[in-house]
Amino acid sequence: MEIHDCMVLNIPGSPDIFELVKRALSGITEVTLLEASYFVNIETKKNSEIGLVFIPVAESTDLLPYEALAQSCSEQSAKLSVLLVASSNEVAQKLVLTDLFDGLICLEWSTSSALIRKAFADYKIRTENRALKIFMDHSVDGYWIWDIRRDRVEWSHRTSELVGLKTGLAPKNMEAFVELIHPHDRDRVEQAINNHFLFHAPYRDIEMRLRQGDGSYGHYLANGMALRNNSDTPLLLVGSLSDRNLAKGVEQKLESTKKRFDIWAIHATFETTPHKYLDYH
Repeated sequence: MEIHDCMVLNIPGSPDIFELVKRALSGITEVTLLEASYFVNIETKKNSEIGLVFIPVAESTDLLPYEALAQSCSEQSAKLSVLLVASSNEVAQKLVLTDLFDGLICLEWSTSSALIRKAFADYKIRTENRALKIFMDHSVDGYWIWDIRRDRVEWSHRTSELVGLKTGLAPKNMEAFVELIHPHDRDRVEQAINNHFLFHAPYRDIEMRLRQGDGSYGHYLANGMALRNNSDTPLLLVGSLSDRNLAKGVEQKLESTKKRFDIWAIHATFETTPHKYLDYH
């Protein structure tokens, strides 16, 4: 059986919603009709992407098997989006939504088709964002996100790895991140962020020293860009962090070699040039 990323369950005694979902998503995606008994026995693999499933709900529908599957997916870090579709307003009002379900739609609502399309659009955005994060986690650089309004900072696993911090010890807000920046670099980094927010100056190639897991300071390079609303107010600052420790070490060695060469050149010039003030004869 070919299974698409959008599924509708066929549950005995529950309303038939397949045609509704199929019409709502016509021209957008294919929809698979699955028997409920088949769906609850799907083998979930760690970090897999299962898809979006619409579950029809009547007065007599038992949701426990679907809650158990959603819980299993969560424990495996597998991604399953679940939308409940109630047969009536009465049924919808009695439903208690847990975090395992993504939302509720009622067949009696005039907006049901629009809500189905929105649910699928939201699912695709989450999937694309997850794919981007997986890609970034496996890239050379790390990525970071600062939710400015909520003051929440998110570091990718790779970013924590570059700085030598356990994932749980990564900064969760801007104050905690600033604490990691070398005191001599903080004003310069803050000025670069403010210039980007206020004057759209590029937040590019910002060098900074960060306190690493062992307490020493490493050299890093940050790049980023603000996502803004229609009023030009920054909502998110997203970007990358590159490890500059190896390059900085090479630069310091080259600088040291250059200094030694300059001293040698001065000494050699001094030795080969006649000095009249040293000629006592």
